[in-house]
Amino acid sequence: MKKSSLILLIFLAVTALKAQVGVNTESPQGVFHIDAARNTSGNTNVADDVVVDAQGRVGVGTNNPQTKVDIRSSTQGGGFRLQDGSQADGRVLTSDASGNAKWRSHGIQTVNAVWNGDSTFVIADTTTQFFLSTGTTLTLPSGRWLVQVAFLVAHKYPITNPMTSPYWIRSSFTDGIVPMGTRMPVTTATYTSDFEGNNRLVAGVGYGLYNTAVGSVVLNNATNANKTYTFIVGNVNKLTTAPAFEFGRIGQGLWLEDNITAIKIQD
Repeated sequence: MKKSSLILLIFLAVTALKAQVGVNTESPQGVFHIDAARNTSGNTNVADDVVVDAQGRVGVGTNNPQTKVDIRSSTQGGGFRLQDGSQADGRVLTSDASGNAKWRSHGIQTVNAVWNGDSTFVIADTTTQFFLSTGTTLTLPSGRWLVQVAFLVAHKYPITNPMTSPYWIRSSFTDGIVPMGTRMPVTTATYTSDFEGNNRLVAGVGYGLYNTAVGSVVLNNATNANKTYTFIVGNVNKLTTAPAFEFGRIGQGLWLEDNITAIKIQD
């Protein structure tokens, strides 16, 4: 009798290990099957069902999952939701190198500079060892930005000393809001630390009344808030024997050629 009971218990244990488990259903369609509304019949009325099949695939809204996680919904946007603080209207789901998912912006997002607009702003050709703040600012939300810069380099009017030398003029960005005309040394500390790569300058060479400086840099605002940068110009080089001359209205947004536009390239 004891031997028969032991055999029966072993048989029941093996049967239990191989059995399918159903919640609210007597006919589970997988290893584990929940029928929330208790209305599934075969492959019908499965919108409220959750199934785990013998291959470890999970089906939500289907009892026949085809992938590791298979979600079916008759309503657009009704199949999946991730709310982790990165969500916002119009964002897309992306991942890092390890596959961790988050929402990020897509398409093109641009920010334009706020020009200082002062026609009296002047830079002398003697600004070899320092930059001057133009008073023009650029405020960027968090993320990586490709900043495209173009500005007209013009001789100051009225002309007191005509230009007799080619020159090289440089521009960059510094942290914060810096009043127009503030002098800053040409050192690493002057540049914002948010530059990516070695390129911290947009510069141009010229000779004569009008020339342009055009280029681009990458700024990475790694904070979780908006950050403001000030556009600075200076560090001018010329022939040492040439008479002094001056540039007028640089970086003020008063010329049609002036442009500072930031294009977001990554959150």
